[in-house]
Formats: sequence, C-alpha cells, structure tokens
Amino acid sequence: MLCNPPTGFFLRDERCQIDMNTRVAENMREPIQLLYLAGLVKSLGYEVALHDYSFPRYTLDDVCKDIEAFKPEWFYMETTQGTFTPDLEFMASLRQKGYNMKFLLKAPFVDRDYLQEKLLMRPFFKDISCYFITRDAEDTLKEVLAKGREGILSSVFYWHNGEIEVFDHTIDQAHKRFKLDDYPIPPRELLNKFDYVRPDTGEPIAYIYTAKGCPYPCVFCSAPVYLGKTINMRSVESVIAEIENCVHEHGINNFFFRSDTFTFEKKWVLSFCAHILDKGLVIRWGTNSRVDKIDREMVEAMKKAGCDIIGFGVESGSDRILEHIKKVITTAQIKAAHRCVKEAGIKSFFHTIIGFPWDTHETIKETQRFLLQESPDFIEVNVPYPLRGTELFAIAKEHGLFISDDLEAYSHVKPILRTFTLTPEEVSRYRKQILRSFYLRPHYIFSKLCSIKNPKVFINYMKWGVAFLGKLRRA
Repeated sequence: MLCNPPTGFFLRDERCQIDMNTRVAENMREPIQLLYLAGLVKSLGYEVALHDYSFPRYTLDDVCKDIEAFKPEWFYMETTQGTFTPDLEFMASLRQKGYNMKFLLKAPFVDRDYLQEKLLMRPFFKDISCYFITRDAEDTLKEVLAKGREGILSSVFYWHNGEIEVFDHTIDQAHKRFKLDDYPIPPRELLNKFDYVRPDTGEPIAYIYTAKGCPYPCVFCSAPVYLGKTINMRSVESVIAEIENCVHEHGINNFFFRSDTFTFEKKWVLSFCAHILDKGLVIRWGTNSRVDKIDREMVEAMKKAGCDIIGFGVESGSDRILEHIKKVITTAQIKAAHRCVKEAGIKSFFHTIIGFPWDTHETIKETQRFLLQESPDFIEVNVPYPLRGTELFAIAKEHGLFISDDLEAYSHVKPILRTFTLTPEEVSRYRKQILRSFYLRPHYIFSKLCSIKNPKVFINYMKWGVAFLGKLRRA
C-alpha cells in the first residue's frame, strides 16, 4: 500500500515539498512518484493499493478502513520537511492501532543526525522498525522488497530498537543502475483522475516524467541532492507510450511533462514533438524550461505539438541575485526566452523567489519591476525554504540567518530566514505587494477576461480570483 498521509494538503513530489494552501496559480498534482512506484511494485508481483490522503477530506479513520480492507504487508508513504513530525506521529498511530505492516518512509532530507534526533524525541518510536529512503526510491524500494536488510545498495536508513543503521551509496551510482524506461506504465486507475485537473478548464491532467536529475549549481535547489547531477533521460518512445495509455485507456488529454529541464536536449524535444504529430495525438500540455535552454525552432515545434504553457524558474529580476544563487542565467536571457515563447503563442509562467540572504529592498523592487515589465501570463512568488542538503541551508546556518530551528513551522511563503539586511516580516510584505501589483492590474484582468472563450473557463477564473484575494488577506 502506497500513500500520501492525511497530515496536510501538501505536494510531496520529491524536491517540490509545498503546502498547496499557499499556491496562487497552481492546482494539486498527481502523486507522480507514488504512481510510478506503484507500477514498479506491481511488476514485482505484489498486489498494490494507492491512496492520496493529502486532500483535506481525508482522516486517519479513512486510512484505517483501507488498511483493514487491503491488509498490506508493506506500507510506503511520502513525507516532507514541513510535515515530518505529523507524518511520524501518523505512522506511530497506525502501529498503536495494532497494524503490523512493514513501514517504508521517503524521508525529505539526507541528515542522519536530524532524523535520529526527531525519532528519539518521542519515546514511542523506539519500538517501531521502519526504513527511511533518503533519495530516489526506485532501486532502494526494489532491493528492500526483494531482500529486506540484506544486500541493500542504495541510500536508506533502517530504524530499529532506537538506533539507525545506514546503507549509503551516492545518488549518481543509483542513477546509473535505474533507467526511467524501466518504469512500467503507471496504474492510473488506482486514483480518481478528477482530483487532478487543469485550473482553467477543470479537465483531468496527467503528470509524466521525462527526465530526472539536474547538473546546475543553484544554491537553493535540492534536485542535485535528491535526484543526482546526472540527467537521467527517458526515451521518446517510452513517453509517447504512456501518453497513448492516458488518452486511450483513461480519457486524459491534458499533460504536464515533469523534468527539471524538459528542454535540456534540443534533439530529444524535436523528436518528441514530431512523434506526437506523427501519432495524430491531439493533446494540450505544459512543461518547464531553463531560459538558456530554449530557442525559436524548439518553441515552434512545441506549439505545433500542443504545448500551451511553459514555466521558467527565473527566481529574480536582479542579475546580482542571480549570480549569488548560482542560477547561471541573466535577466537578458530571461527576456529573450520570454519573447521567443510569446511570439510562438505559448503562455508563460514565471517562478520567482524573494528573500535570499543577499536580497535588499532594491533587489526585491528590481524583481517587482522586472515582472511588471515582462508581464508573463502567471507568476508564483515564493520565499527561500532551505531544504537540508542544499548549499542555501549551509549558508544560512553559517551566517546565523535562521530565525527558528523549527523548520516545520515555516514554508515557501512564510520565511524562516532573515536576509543580511531584511527581516522576515519585510520579505513577507514584499511578497504580498508583488502578487497584488501583478495580478490586480486592470490591464492584466481585462486582457485575461477577453482571452476567455469558454463559459466554464470564465467561471474557473472567477473562482480563482476569489480564492486569490482570500490568500492575499491571509498571507
């Protein structure tokens, strides 16, 4: 039995550990990691149940009913840095109810000492035995299911009798063994597809891996830590087969292609788009890209193949901040990529972060001006949430920038860091100000309403607007 626990409305997608109540322009996504692991476990001969209890409508009682009906031998669940304590308490509650499953938890960090400290803080964990998978789960899960504690090759902690045993190899070694093409087609019939929809049309949307891993040195990002610095590409044919399964077996025609940089290899992207057209697949899709890994030929091919939105991690409108965070891009490159996408008729989504240690009043205002000048279709404004294992976490520790040791009380919108010159309260005010100044522009509202042709989309935009105003008030 694989699940997201009912301990918060959180996205638990590996490095994306986000409280969905704080999102302005994003909807809940499929538990993509759980889906692929369910297919993998099923291929090993196990009967599989999959549940996403992260929606607010679920409780511990719902989980217990499903356990009693399914009677799992193994119980796997995703955790996050922001929900780790309630996740552990949830696991303990299941054990206290007498459920004798073997527990596998995907841990949100690679810090043994912190994990042991968390477990020892609660005496009732001493009698619980469980595995903590600390990085990518595929090989580890296969090894644990096949061999138990014997012969484990990937990164995993085993908690037993109040002590931790460690089985550790580097993530890139694991990636050399496991190929994404080895994933069976995910069993999407195990989930309710209408829980995961496009925010504009309300149609079901599937999330599909195309690659894992990232070679870039961004100080705030955990992708190289958890997924490796080597890009693990999936073949075009494998992705197309999964798309066809979604279209023909599940009636899903909307997609988001999940990769740290979908456009990393131009040849792959052009081949992928050509395959979509050759197969006669009429789909709508989005993805993400780095601004320095996209060009006119690529975006025109993507548009013809059904791409209607591209997300860019622009992070900042200040070249000084971009240099400090090792993003390895410039604002000039952001402008060029955005122009390219707009001219192709594809929507743009800028993901930004304010409140880095080096941010000042001026650099944040620079970011605000940049967003208003470029005017992408959508933006999300986050604050740095330093995940363990990242360079940002180490920098913040070294300079005493944490305002609390309780990481779980903070998030991507509630700053746990002060900058060298700004307080967390000032950063929070700037976040609200940027969102308000961007989304409440009369011209922006008018242009978005004029672009709507479908009454259902109009209604969804109105609902989004009301929710947005509510989130601004609570921020």
